[in-house]
Amino acid sequence: MRKLNKKGFTLVEVTVTLAVFAILVALASSIVVSGGNIYAKNANTVKAAQVCDGVYDVLNNRLSFATSIDFTKSSALKSPDSYSECIKIAKKSEEPPVSINREGRKSDDGTYEFDEVCDTGAFDITVSCKKEEIAYANNSKNPMTVLPFEVEVFSSEGEPVYSRKCLIELLNIKSDDHIKMDNNLYTNKNDLYINYTLAQ
Repeated sequence: MRKLNKKGFTLVEVTVTLAVFAILVALASSIVVSGGNIYAKNANTVKAAQVCDGVYDVLNNRLSFATSIDFTKSSALKSPDSYSECIKIAKKSEEPPVSINREGRKSDDGTYEFDEVCDTGAFDITVSCKKEEIAYANNSKNPMTVLPFEVEVFSSEGEPVYSRKCLIELLNIKSDDHIKMDNNLYTNKNDLYINYTLAQ
């Protein structure tokens, strides 16, 4: 008479093995998901930093060579000087967020040309400048005015993502007599217009 083969797994062993396997799969899934979230957050921060640097570049490239700066106007300065320009930093959620209005350059329909110079994508930005933080370099050969800005980048939900404090060296302005500011803090909680004149 042939003996039955009693080798194999019992129901309890199979159940325990499946339970352990399910736990391992759940752990692996959570690691993959958390890794993806960390990557997305880092990528978001990197993009926000690029946006912040782009806004700073616009401010630095234009204002560095200004001979006068006026924060007090509520719109682009209507000046006959063809070298006058205005950086408009729009209040949050408006497009384009950062633009340059060049006086003396009109489009075919007679309106002033308004160029988008910075694409912030899904982010909102806030740019602020404090009057009390304006400083001067004490160099008798080349005295230089320094204009401090803070650029903050927010997600579409209003969460802060990235910020940068930056100093812009004003190469053609030797004193604050050429910087008009009647408030201590200028920011684009509403539209912020920075009117300035470039050296001819």
